[in-house]
Amino acid sequence: MNKQDIKKIVQADLAPFLEAEGYQKARVPSDMIAVMEKSQPDVSYQFSCHVYRYDVYLFDYGFGLGYPQVTETLQQIHNHTPIRKEIQQVPRFVTGISPVLLGDPLSPGKHQPPFGTEAELKSIMQDVRTFYQHKFARFSETYSDISALDQAVNSLDNFREKESNQFPPLLYLFVTRLIIARLAENPQYEQVVEKNFEAIEKEWASFDATFDRTDEKRPEVFAAKYLRDLKI
Repeated sequence: MNKQDIKKIVQADLAPFLEAEGYQKARVPSDMIAVMEKSQPDVSYQFSCHVYRYDVYLFDYGFGLGYPQVTETLQQIHNHTPIRKEIQQVPRFVTGISPVLLGDPLSPGKHQPPFGTEAELKSIMQDVRTFYQHKFARFSETYSDISALDQAVNSLDNFREKESNQFPPLLYLFVTRLIIARLAENPQYEQVVEKNFEAIEKEWASFDATFDRTDEKRPEVFAAKYLRDLKI
């Protein structure tokens, strides 16, 4: 079984299920096996998967959730003050879930099922359908409302201070959370900005470094100022 065989099996087995849910086939990067997306005016959804080859194949997949207005605003900030110097376009999907994320992110192999035959791969496809129905459907129903995501990542009573190993995950936490707060019209935006700076300062201090919250060459600093004047 080679990569092309795997692609054909995944497409034939999984595509009809996702198409019935409103997904359409999307461009597949060379390192991926399949990508399918579903777009609505305020929110987009994505399924993607790829395989690793060791002694056997390992199947890795996940579902993403994105918000066009968040992506557009994130890109505007990135164009002015790069969030990551190695990228030109920011990702369209800023949150999502996968078996690895819900299992043990530090030991991903435990949640990337191995396979070597067509029957084993088709069994994994059933696992993907079950994961969608029992995990992602509920996740997307909750967080399709940006106010729910705002509450999850910006609650002042339980303010998230770390970017990794958090649920729900959020890409570029210290910038994206500010965008979400503004687009959700969070009345405590300024408190979110202050707590965000405090979290960054705390993280930098752990490495014996000092974060300058007046340095607008930092995307977190520029974003805070830029978003204050953003018309919603």
